[in-house]
Amino acid sequence: ADQGIYQTKRECAEATGLPPEKVRVVAKMVGGGFGGKEDMSVQHHAAVLAVLTQRPVKVSLTRAESILVHPKRHGFEMEFTTACDENGRLTAMKATLVADTGAYASLGGPVLQRACTHAAGPYNYQDIEIDGKAYYTNNPPCGAFRGFGVTQSCFATECNLNLLAEMVGITPWEIRYRNAIEPGKVRIYCCGPTVYNYFHIGNARPFIVFDTLRRYLEHKGYEVKYVQNFTDIDDKMIRRANEEGITVKELGDRFIKEYYTDADALGIERATVNPRATEHIPDIIALIEKLIDKGLAYACDNGDVYYNTQAFPGYGKLCGQNLEDLESGARIDVDPNKRHPMDFAVWKAQKPGEPAWESPWGMGRPGWHIECSAMSMKYLGETLDIHCGGKDLVFPHHENEIAQSEGATGKPFVHYWMHNGFINVDNQKMSKSLGNFFTVRDIAKEFDLEAVRMFMLSAQYRSPINFSREMIEQAKASLDRLYTARDHYLFLLQNANEGEMGEKEQALLEKVNAAREGFDAAMDDDLNTADAMGKMFELVREANVELDENSPKQAISAVLDALNEMAGVFGILTRKADDGDEKVKALIEARAKARAEKNWAESDRLRDEITALGYVLKDTKQGQQVTKAL
Repeated sequence: ADQGIYQTKRECAEATGLPPEKVRVVAKMVGGGFGGKEDMSVQHHAAVLAVLTQRPVKVSLTRAESILVHPKRHGFEMEFTTACDENGRLTAMKATLVADTGAYASLGGPVLQRACTHAAGPYNYQDIEIDGKAYYTNNPPCGAFRGFGVTQSCFATECNLNLLAEMVGITPWEIRYRNAIEPGKVRIYCCGPTVYNYFHIGNARPFIVFDTLRRYLEHKGYEVKYVQNFTDIDDKMIRRANEEGITVKELGDRFIKEYYTDADALGIERATVNPRATEHIPDIIALIEKLIDKGLAYACDNGDVYYNTQAFPGYGKLCGQNLEDLESGARIDVDPNKRHPMDFAVWKAQKPGEPAWESPWGMGRPGWHIECSAMSMKYLGETLDIHCGGKDLVFPHHENEIAQSEGATGKPFVHYWMHNGFINVDNQKMSKSLGNFFTVRDIAKEFDLEAVRMFMLSAQYRSPINFSREMIEQAKASLDRLYTARDHYLFLLQNANEGEMGEKEQALLEKVNAAREGFDAAMDDDLNTADAMGKMFELVREANVELDENSPKQAISAVLDALNEMAGVFGILTRKADDGDEKVKALIEARAKARAEKNWAESDRLRDEITALGYVLKDTKQGQQVTKAL
């Protein structure tokens, strides 16, 4: 804020011809700027300048669209204008903002309308346009609103302008939001595994988190095209294949099959497309040729082809650093063929013992980064709604994808980047040298992988998370509580009547609706699965208190439907209720007969036999309730 005040004083001094010490600026900052010291609330400074100088001001400000490394940094384009009457008095002030809200702009209904009701104020909020539909309200959103892809800082400056508008009695805002590329459809690309081994617990987190994102979008009615690649050619694959005396393709085929085994056990839905790099060599070569034609890549005498980072002005915009900063902070292999140390290989000349494909530059294979650009654009188009991956992929992988894709097409590559935080193991960084490196296959020998999924969703995806046996045990206990509750509601439903809904049941339905709304609000808040999970447990707590043997079917069904919807988004509670096989049911029937005859010894013996078979028996007013022991 101090820096912003200083900048505003300087601008005011220049505009008025007054010395800086004669200029006094009073600014009220709400929230924060758009991130980055270079453009911190520039539009706010311009607005203050316009009011103080009573002169027309026009400011155009553009920030890179594909910038979601930090939650308070968003792509936007903004134009700010003011107008004066013949006496130089300020008569109009308007800011036009095109903000990237991507596919999330209308999640859960018209989110922007809901946002606009968060703060009452005396200002008119003009012309909100979503996919050509205009909405009007007298209540502008404030910095407190945070929706998918829209954070506090986006509206902080709006509040600043509202304050200035109030000073001069004019209407400040016209805002247009970019929605999904295709209304009702979402295009997602998620970086997949390199298939040289079983995937580890760190890989599992993005697979689970972004599978949940996909499930939620589908739950809200979106048609999702979800692409996740398999990297089936790189140095690690070549090395392991040579060690085992098999081809790289054979190695890839084996571990793609193993990937599906583990992913299925984790409840990860199959992608719409799982492209393999080796099956897209022509697409990769065509993209490289386009980059060379545009001067963005260059071929070397030895057959390597490098991307020319100096030729792409936006290089570093995803991680928020320029080329020089990246160079100074990177560990770079010295290569005399490179024009700049940060240039990276898009095609690698064949070395002895390596698989290779024909290309205009000789036999070789693609670099790692180029495959994702080629395959994502092949299946999702030149601009994607969402690109996902681990935080470790921000640089260089995703930065390089942007350079390749936007360099080739001249169009924005991605509207939204989503990066999950790291996993520590027992509060230490996961590392083979520390002996705390676990594959999902290792974990499956000790834990139910559904509990692992539950654990992964217990924290907001951008936050780091600590993996430990204690945490998995806690997740399993929480999952067991949900199974117990669900099975109990199913038992109640089987024996419930069609009775009338009384005040008690109506109050419960209101709580069910509130839980649903709270769940969606949490998921709309940057995929906050932790808070959403809390809403699911609130629902269960309320239902456990309110539902009993006398509850009507409608009330029980409402609770079950809500619970199943939430669990479906999380990809949990997938096991069907198990009330026993024919042998168990025969024992239950025999025990019912023994109880009717008051043969308590035989009843207890049969209970013990049922328990020994792995079932839990509970006597209720509606009869014997039997569930599989968890």
